[in-house]
Amino acid sequence: MTIAVAMAAVLLTSRSQAPVVFVSKSEPVSLQGRRLIELSEGFIELELSLSGIGDGYFVSTIDIPREIAHTAGIQAPAGFCEEPLIEQPQQVDRSASALVNKWNSENVRFVGRFELQPGTRVLVIPAKHPELAAGSLDLTYEWHGTPTGVSIRSTKIALSPALR
Repeated sequence: MTIAVAMAAVLLTSRSQAPVVFVSKSEPVSLQGRRLIELSEGFIELELSLSGIGDGYFVSTIDIPREIAHTAGIQAPAGFCEEPLIEQPQQVDRSASALVNKWNSENVRFVGRFELQPGTRVLVIPAKHPELAAGSLDLTYEWHGTPTGVSIRSTKIALSPALR
């Protein structure tokens, strides 16, 4: 296991003029996914592989183009519900509102929690016509550690089936 070491800051103290070095040890975390060929009708199975230090990571949102979701009859997976993207309270200008409305009209957003662990897990998404799902979807995955430690990342997954 390789640990990437990054120098966060170098400060000179006023007494000794010796540098004080703050070092952060971290390992890159990434999530890759691929769609598996359906073992039974009515589902899209996504094989998700988390690499790096992965304890505490979870999928928080699944974004699918509305046309794909409608055509394939995609529904929210267990632990998720459909929820539109909403404006933040500080976003009051019309252009932000227009962008959010446009995004919501073009996409379906499922919000929930699917725990990830280092290695591989399969996320099952119900779909009436999984064979019609083409294109890609976006997954957002997060980690919340100490009160100030948060990591939010996303990855795009192709909906073209792959062999096991």
